[in-house]
Amino acid sequence: MQQLTWPGRISYGVGAFGKDLVYAIVATFYMFYLTDVCKIDPIFTGNLFLFARLFDAVNDPVMGLVVDNTRTRWGKFRPWILLGTILNAVVLVFLFLNPGLNGGRQLTYIAVTYLLWGITYTLMDIPYWSMIPALTDDEKERDTISVIPRIFASVAWMLIGYWGLPLVKLLGEGKQADGFARLGVGIAVIFVICSVITFFGVKDRGVAQSGTSRQQRTSVREMIAVLVKNDQVLVVLALSLLFNLSFQLTNGFAVFYCKYVIGAAEMVSVYLLAAGITQLCGLFGYPFLASRFGRRAVFAASGIFPVLGFAVLLLGIFPADRTWLQGGSS
Repeated sequence: MQQLTWPGRISYGVGAFGKDLVYAIVATFYMFYLTDVCKIDPIFTGNLFLFARLFDAVNDPVMGLVVDNTRTRWGKFRPWILLGTILNAVVLVFLFLNPGLNGGRQLTYIAVTYLLWGITYTLMDIPYWSMIPALTDDEKERDTISVIPRIFASVAWMLIGYWGLPLVKLLGEGKQADGFARLGVGIAVIFVICSVITFFGVKDRGVAQSGTSRQQRTSVREMIAVLVKNDQVLVVLALSLLFNLSFQLTNGFAVFYCKYVIGAAEMVSVYLLAAGITQLCGLFGYPFLASRFGRRAVFAASGIFPVLGFAVLLLGIFPADRTWLQGGSS
């Protein structure tokens, strides 16, 4: 039975740190960067983000199919992780680079770079998470391995959430556009370094057979047939879509909420830090809660409590007299 050493586990987790630094800065600050720094129409920005999320619903399973049919001497996962990282790091630099275009050219540049960022991120993200079953034969060890990258990812989100805007101000010397551009370059470099560590630090157990062509390959038709016939897979996909939409909304609107509703943009650091700490508590607390109350109960609570918390958050922005409930103010 193949076991993954602790250096291997850490090497795998480091990859999540790099890729989630990238995802965190884009998911949290890119919409703010477009509307408040580049002065892009919010309607265009919102439609672009909506189209990109809908495109992900097609892009993700297609990438999974490509990975499943990959056969190389380095396995089916690591080549895509490294290639996707390099391409995504380059696109990230251009994402926060304002070339000085105007009008339709500027909107085209933004749309193309953002969609390319999503495609190249999927190129690396899907094989990264799909690699877990190939790292070890031990089911219990897989549970341990899956927690480690999520811890690294949560730390990355906390760092970007708490230090993101201060770093933009520091690096840009007061100019947000320059600050975002320089921060993007720095994160891209860290991203590549982390993925290189993962590439050389872990090895999936299918490498020895990866060069053969006798393994069964999956076609697009077979993939669609599995999705249509398996109602459990459809439920998981629907939940993933809803989770990603809600996650994008809460993180993407956090800066606007703090700046325009609370009136203190710097509060976004505290808000996102609290969110990151909560995620870490959830990761460490899940095994205990699941053993105490059962997975189904924890799953149900994890869907209810965020909704209640979000409702309280929204109610907290309104005046104490709540005259808005009657449709107007006195």
